[in-house]
Amino acid sequence: MPEWLVAALLLAAALACFGVFQRRDLIRISTADRADPGRYRRARYRRWVLKSWVLFALPAMLLLALVGRADAVLHMPPEFLPASQALVGSPVAANPDLLLALGGGLAGGLLVSALLARRTRRTGKSYMLGDIGRVLPRNRGELRLSALMAVSAGVTEELYFRLLLPLLATIATGSVGAGFLLAIALFGYAHRYQGWSGIAATTVMGLFFSWLYLATHALWLAMAVHCLTDLMSLVVRPMMTGALRRD
Repeated sequence: MPEWLVAALLLAAALACFGVFQRRDLIRISTADRADPGRYRRARYRRWVLKSWVLFALPAMLLLALVGRADAVLHMPPEFLPASQALVGSPVAANPDLLLALGGGLAGGLLVSALLARRTRRTGKSYMLGDIGRVLPRNRGELRLSALMAVSAGVTEELYFRLLLPLLATIATGSVGAGFLLAIALFGYAHRYQGWSGIAATTVMGLFFSWLYLATHALWLAMAVHCLTDLMSLVVRPMMTGALRRD
């Protein structure tokens, strides 16, 4: 069987996993005001973490192995190299200027986020793009689970959206651009519970994570930055804004 056909069939399986994940997502956390909303919300956090590993990470490892690319987790697939060279010429790790710019951008983003969190605490006005209020922790017990969710998202979503989907789509279509555009579009759609502004913001973040992976050849770095971004939103900001209640 031709490799492109194998990749197309595996891509269909990967998209089926995405469809199952989206059938019952975090939107349903908004119905948490029941007889025991705290217990219900904690159960939803745990369910989301489990689903992300079962429907994103596990299929990624299995389907990569089936297409003969299990080593792609550690080494960028050769199909991505033309796009990487077109973006930066050489990996960021070998380019001190780009690496410095990346570090400065991350530091600046963290500073701005911290300042906005302090302003939110004073004024009570939210300055976040996207409606993520329904998934923010409300107490210390939920905070621990939201931290686990943030780390799980950083690892499992990068495996799925930055490696599995682009690679399978690239092999199936012969176009690395089509592969990454598909993954970025689905990454934004996966956050539709945040509203249109959230979809736009996460689509931009998907573009950035894709650039980071292609520019550095390091999937682990994209995972780390993704984890850090989500931890700022789901852990640090709620703590800094004083939004947490006692357990």
